[in-house]
Amino acid sequence: MSGDDRNAKPALTPRQNGAFGESVSFPSREVRLRITAFLSKLIALCGALMAEASACGQESSADTDPRELSVAASSQPGAIVVLGKRLAPVSPLHGSTPRRKIPASILSTYGVNSLGELLKVLKESQAGPEPDVVVNGRRLGSISDLDALPPEVLESIEIYDGPDNQRFGFAPRGALLFNLVLKRRFRSLGADTETSETTDGGRAHAKLGVSGVRLRGDARLNAALSASADAELRASQRPNFGINSESGSTAAAAHSLLPAGRHLDATVGLSLPLGSDMLEISTRASVSRNSTHPEREAKDNNFLSLQPRRQWTTVNMQKLSLTYSGNRGSWFAILMGNISRTASHSHAIVMQGAEGGGCQKAMEECRLQDVSSAQSSVSATLQAGGPVLSLPAGQARIDLGAGFDHLFTVNADRMAGSRNTYRYNTSHAQFSLAMPLVDSRVPLIGAIGRLEISPSFTFDRNAGSGHVFGKAIAVNWRLSPALSFNAVVEKRGSLPSAIQLSEPQVLVRSVNVYDYRAGGFVTADRLTGNAPLERQDSGIMTLSANYARQSGTLLTAVSATYFDSLTNRPITTLVEPSPLLERQFPGRFVRNSQGALLLVDARPFNALQSITRSVSGSVDLSGALRTEVVPSKIESDDLQIKSSGYSAVSYQWRLGLRIDYTLEQSLKLGMGAAAIDLIAHPLSIAGVPPSRWTILAQGGLASPRAGFDFAYRWRNGTRSEAQSGSTGIHAEPLGTFDLSGFYNVQSAKSAGQTRPGFQLLVVVRNVFNERPKVTTLSYGGMSRLNPWILSPEGRVVALSVTVRVGGGASN
Repeated sequence: MSGDDRNAKPALTPRQNGAFGESVSFPSREVRLRITAFLSKLIALCGALMAEASACGQESSADTDPRELSVAASSQPGAIVVLGKRLAPVSPLHGSTPRRKIPASILSTYGVNSLGELLKVLKESQAGPEPDVVVNGRRLGSISDLDALPPEVLESIEIYDGPDNQRFGFAPRGALLFNLVLKRRFRSLGADTETSETTDGGRAHAKLGVSGVRLRGDARLNAALSASADAELRASQRPNFGINSESGSTAAAAHSLLPAGRHLDATVGLSLPLGSDMLEISTRASVSRNSTHPEREAKDNNFLSLQPRRQWTTVNMQKLSLTYSGNRGSWFAILMGNISRTASHSHAIVMQGAEGGGCQKAMEECRLQDVSSAQSSVSATLQAGGPVLSLPAGQARIDLGAGFDHLFTVNADRMAGSRNTYRYNTSHAQFSLAMPLVDSRVPLIGAIGRLEISPSFTFDRNAGSGHVFGKAIAVNWRLSPALSFNAVVEKRGSLPSAIQLSEPQVLVRSVNVYDYRAGGFVTADRLTGNAPLERQDSGIMTLSANYARQSGTLLTAVSATYFDSLTNRPITTLVEPSPLLERQFPGRFVRNSQGALLLVDARPFNALQSITRSVSGSVDLSGALRTEVVPSKIESDDLQIKSSGYSAVSYQWRLGLRIDYTLEQSLKLGMGAAAIDLIAHPLSIAGVPPSRWTILAQGGLASPRAGFDFAYRWRNGTRSEAQSGSTGIHAEPLGTFDLSGFYNVQSAKSAGQTRPGFQLLVVVRNVFNERPKVTTLSYGGMSRLNPWILSPEGRVVALSVTVRVGGGASN
């Protein structure tokens, strides 16, 4: 045996590798030294990257040019350069194709300052139920912290068909799904101020806010703080400030038509990538305070009448949402937790002119109401899903969800010396199965496109109120990449929410109420709060067709939806009297000996049955209008292509039209009662007049420098005659036109420095100062209602200025 052989360590006994019988020996010493050196240099490289990207390997290679890393790493002697890409997490949308994608260039044509405003406009323009929202293919426990983000954070918005939202645990109701795709690298710090006032005077509004956001791959940090104030609008600030000039019914000039308000809101959002998993944290805190002067006309037997009154309502809210999502292979899981607390306080006083009425001394402030409520809730939901079976037409998948909620409420009435506590525990679960039946790969029948069926089952339980089951079946037929049809049939029960059952009873003083006996508006107190409620049972059918096609720069999207709903024991409130309602519910309307209305009991109750049937459709067109060459002084990732000091600027445009028609909207209040046509004889005349037809037309044109946006809303008139138990109503058609324009002085970079960018936005709501024109036929005869009461604000002009640093790719 040689010396080398004597010094060598004995070889380890080979072990078998599965059924193949391959022997695996321990690596040699030279190989181990090379591996150790490689790992040492890799750790050093990760340390350098952590200082730059916050965590080793947690940013996608798409966010940082691999060539830059290789140059930085190769600058070290003997460095080993390793280029790789982090394994991207699997989204529940994996394998699904959006039927429409709205790029950032088109989103720039909306005259809005925040992501929350943009989502509100987009949801309003879509036919059918309100869409559900996810972010970067993930469902979040709360997206409220994203509302204050600038719209420029969006790379695009993907719109998916209704069945796809069940993958995230949303209810199978046929709604579309919005996937907000954020930019991979973005940074912005800004401040904005907004002011508005009505052209008829009064109702001034002011707002000041600061916000910041930084996106680096999947990592996100954003925060916002805003404060706003609204001035009170009183009856004396409008012509013929009497509540109804024709009936002769008058109110005190100091009576509030719209309350004064103060609002403070703060949000913080954080997104942390954890390998292929993700942790999302959202926090929000707000304080709101509204005040009114609910003065009223003189009424016999109405205590403390004609006395100056004032009522305050304060609401404090804090909420923390945590979302942990990840995937193992092709399966994903989402765990959502929420902790929130809301405290409200309603306080009303009256200044007594002489002793009596509960006051011990003259000119003493007497309390009319002192009620508070504090609600604390804790909830958790677990959602998981993935493929389970391979079928000829594709993979079948299941989606499971379960959760619980705990609500603790304390209601206190300081004047009565009472304190009540409520505890509610609720739980819910959902199971859905998606089975592709036909695909283009299937012989013969594949020519009809892709057909998928998704049955689902739900369970809801409220401790003390019982439990309910629900079932639904959704069918998605994609005839071609551009055309799809969807159908959802659902039968489910729903229990009254814990908040409905524990809401404190509050007396809202001197609310404008239409009284058929007076033939116009009067002021009366309104009682709100909890009441005994039963479960509802609903049968719902939603049918929709969607078409989307891209042709060059022109994008066309067309949708149509039919909705049919029948609900037994629907939860209803009565806010105004009528002969029929007073006969059936005499205890809900309190009058004095002269017949003047004093109190309306507007607490909820279960009616017998409600039916709603409607048809809606929408058409959206967008594209690039024309291109011109201008000096390259403006920077925009979406709308410009730079070349030697000049840019090709594309003018983006969009047009949208939505039409809704109500086939039937009726309500049966009780056994033996005839169904009430809520269009011809609405339960409430105050506010927006009822109509069967509504039309919304929207459009916009924008370049990187400037743009404008418009919206026209129209509703047809209604004409019905007075019946023995209902009030007749003649409402003329109403159309309002909103117009906004913006001008950008966008940020520019010079020698590595970023200068602030400015945006000026002017919005005119209700340009032609239109107001509802409503005439009623009732017990008091024919009377035209005061349009200044139906719509106190009228035309509003708003001006906002935003100063923002950044807005492009972060460094």
